[in-house]
Amino acid sequence: MTQLSAGGSIVRDEFTVPWGDVPELTPPRRRYVQSHFAQRGLDASRLDDASLRRVFSRLARVEEYASHLFHNGHNWELDYACLERRREGVEPVIDLWAADWAARGLLPDLPGAGPRWPHGKRFALCLTHDMDTLRGDVLWNRLRSLRHYRAAPLHQQAIAAASTARALARRLIPGRCPRDPLLSEWLAAEDQHGFRSSFFFLAQPLPEPDWEDSFDAYGDRVLFEGRKTTIREAMRQIAAAGWDVGLHGSSRSHASARLLAEERRIVSEACGEPVLTIRQHHLFFNARFTPAYQEQAGLRADSSVGSNLRSGFRCGTGLPFFWYDLVEDRELEILQAPLIIQDVALFRTLRMDADTALRHCTEILRQAAGLGAAVTILWHNNWYAVDDAFVVYRTLLEEASSLGAWGCSLRELSDWWRQRRARLAGPKEVAE
Repeated sequence: MTQLSAGGSIVRDEFTVPWGDVPELTPPRRRYVQSHFAQRGLDASRLDDASLRRVFSRLARVEEYASHLFHNGHNWELDYACLERRREGVEPVIDLWAADWAARGLLPDLPGAGPRWPHGKRFALCLTHDMDTLRGDVLWNRLRSLRHYRAAPLHQQAIAAASTARALARRLIPGRCPRDPLLSEWLAAEDQHGFRSSFFFLAQPLPEPDWEDSFDAYGDRVLFEGRKTTIREAMRQIAAAGWDVGLHGSSRSHASARLLAEERRIVSEACGEPVLTIRQHHLFFNARFTPAYQEQAGLRADSSVGSNLRSGFRCGTGLPFFWYDLVEDRELEILQAPLIIQDVALFRTLRMDADTALRHCTEILRQAAGLGAAVTILWHNNWYAVDDAFVVYRTLLEEASSLGAWGCSLRELSDWWRQRRARLAGPKEVAE
């Protein structure tokens, strides 16, 4: 049900739906699902309402409105959902349903749809990086953050103090100060296969910093393309070379359209191009308001809907979809590319070794290739070339290339999917 404030406006953070609710399939919601399948190149006019409702409830993230629980205060996890959705989380159920419906003649190809992906590629692999810090020596980052830790829990204050002490000790001991991770190695690994990716940067200085943010300054000097340069100049070179520079929304920005707009302006000015893509820091995300605020801030694509704990399909698909806002009961102009795999879950939360992580990820890529689907992955930039995590990433790029992947940035994915919507999901294709 919708809650209203005393003045009659919707109170977004109090909006809720009953546990296990499957919402009514109104005409706008039916058109929304039919439009989504049209963007896939499929004609959903033969699907019954029960099937359309199942798809709508997954894409509209209905279960996320049924609770106000967030893991570590950051992100909703499938563990909070009903048993049916928890079971579904390991597979792209919407994509599997679509394949079954197509085989039974219920979801035929849309005439003139053409290949789902550019150049006839089998599937899309959206490559993304969260740029929490570009420095190997994190001392200045730690020192800049300390005053904000007064608002942190005591155990986090202790962790920050210990981390700062270790960083200071490494600085004082000859030969112990770590070198900067080489950003150019990530670009080279992707460029070898003709792939591009998104690099999400925090705005600096942050308009409203929090202890959970990171504090590199754009004037800090890092090693890039064989020479020392400022982070700002590295951002400009990345964008000029055809990669996507996006916003890594700060810890508070997910709940404020004003902050998102200001941070977007800061990053846009730094890289010299309009910023249109985002991932929220720590995957801070609330279905009730974050997508609406991202839209209001002028952003066009997000990839924050994933998990910090495991790989999986929180939305029932890896394909991009336009967000449906249950609060205002309308489709938004913000495209969601669900985050399926991320390095932190693999190597830190689950503590996988390289072989296990590679098998785990390869299974997901091969399934996506068979379904003509999409997989968005996140690898942070602060791994070194000799680290298992970087070796796994480089090997995954090779595997994806051999499987016929379109390796793309979030911006490229958004542009392509919007073109398909404009061409395929017009009134005739989605009419009742």
